[in-house]
Amino acid sequence: PVRDLSLATDGGPIAVAWSQAVAGIHQVYLRANTGSGWVELDQSASGRGVSDSDGASIASTLAYHDHELYLAWQDDSTGRGEIYARRYDGVAWTAAGFRADQGGGVSNPDASVEDRSATRPQLAAGGNTLHLTWIEHRVERKEGAFTSIFATRWGGAGFAAEIGGDARDLGISRLRGSADDLALADNEFGHPFVAWSD
Repeated sequence: PVRDLSLATDGGPIAVAWSQAVAGIHQVYLRANTGSGWVELDQSASGRGVSDSDGASIASTLAYHDHELYLAWQDDSTGRGEIYARRYDGVAWTAAGFRADQGGGVSNPDASVEDRSATRPQLAAGGNTLHLTWIEHRVERKEGAFTSIFATRWGGAGFAAEIGGDARDLGISRLRGSADDLALADNEFGHPFVAWSD
């Protein structure tokens, strides 16, 4: 069955992404409508889709930014949740930053932190700005298990924290409990607004 629907538009084209199991592994698929019907973008709706992953790819999120389509999702190819991101430049899908679609992805780029996982990515664009947030679950010796919200901003070559601690340690907010939902929106000035359940 199809799950994890996401939708985005920039006022012209409309894109929809979803997760679907193929050969027992969930992959992320996508189609876009530019006014002449729903089409795939560089084999985005066939084979192993955009994600083309060896692990389960779920919880996709979409946004248009600077006339390009961005896609992020939760991937467990490493054995734990990571956030992967790709972008479509009008011809092909490429990683949205160095190694953003493999290994530790955007959420753990140097794969140095093991007792953690990343879930529920959210993309939002506004005011010529693109943000990506996610829920970070960690286990530390002193603190025990805790959950934080991490936030990054697209800088042209990859996603990185806008302020030093936004995507490490406690992130933008350490939660008292376990977050199940996360929502993100950018206003016309490019300022991000984040909401979550706690």
